[in-house]
Amino acid sequence: MSKEPKVTVLMPVYNGEKYLAEAIDSILGQTFTDFEFLIINDASKDRTVEIIESYKDERIRLVHNEENLKLIATLNKGIELARGKYLARMDADDISVPHRLERQVAYLEANPSVAVCGCWADMIGEDAGHIWKFPMEHEAIKARLLFENCISHPGVTVRRSILNDPKLRYDPEYTHVEDWEFWSHISMKHRLHNIQEILLHYRLNDNSVSRVYEEEQSYNNRKVFIPYLNRLGIHPTEDEIDTHRRFNYEAWPFTPDKIFIRNCHEWLLKLQAANNVMGIYDEPAFTNQLAQKWYLVCSRSRNLGWWVWAQFWKSPLINNRLLSAKQRTKFILKSAAGRN
Repeated sequence: MSKEPKVTVLMPVYNGEKYLAEAIDSILGQTFTDFEFLIINDASKDRTVEIIESYKDERIRLVHNEENLKLIATLNKGIELARGKYLARMDADDISVPHRLERQVAYLEANPSVAVCGCWADMIGEDAGHIWKFPMEHEAIKARLLFENCISHPGVTVRRSILNDPKLRYDPEYTHVEDWEFWSHISMKHRLHNIQEILLHYRLNDNSVSRVYEEEQSYNNRKVFIPYLNRLGIHPTEDEIDTHRRFNYEAWPFTPDKIFIRNCHEWLLKLQAANNVMGIYDEPAFTNQLAQKWYLVCSRSRNLGWWVWAQFWKSPLINNRLLSAKQRTKFILKSAAGRN
């Protein structure tokens, strides 16, 4: 391509022959066409290269790693090679909907203060039909990142100018949670947004990171949020770290008891008090996030019956934060089923 494209779509791939053609087709079929498709082959040993080279689209830019660098090093290499004003991510087993790039580029063009534009994603393959609905506004995203990732990595488009900062790179110390750490880092200086629309079909299968590296990913989760707890002036104990991890969706399910519920509430109030002093997270978005976590814990503690319903409503976190009729009904039914 002779001119610089508006977007670089970055897709690392290692032995991705099974779903690769579907992923490539979904990018080449985008309604927005001003992009280069930077595919980095991470020393694949299957038919990956043969499949890529079967496409004759001039927007494809195939780069080879001489040895298997793995994902983080390959992503950072892609950042250095990208030429577009925007950098869009893609994985070799997912599918982007046809208007994904059009929607994300239009939003970023219209909102120059936003650095990262994500989207909702639905699941294909295993757990098909499940939808990841992430918060829309920056303040809510930033607050939720203290607990869990809420940006769909292969469905994101980033303003490449922020990556002129050499400190904004994927960190090899956060293997398998590198994207969560990346967005958390970015959120402290730049604004993030999630389009409230399914723009990515995400494939979960037995080879997914969350399945293959579940133990390592679980351990590294704690490495993401601890520095941000430290920013709040909190240096958590091991018990507090365990409590905090329980608010991450990936830490469910659990069997709660009254002591656990009280510990969760005390921890959330401690976070609120710390933020009132340090002002790291915007209000009311931060307390709203704490209230959502409190609702999540209580609503899933049906075995504690009406006791947990009473604890929920007594909390100052819920003050002026009303449940929807659907949430209220669901909570009541669960409490009634587990009353003791």
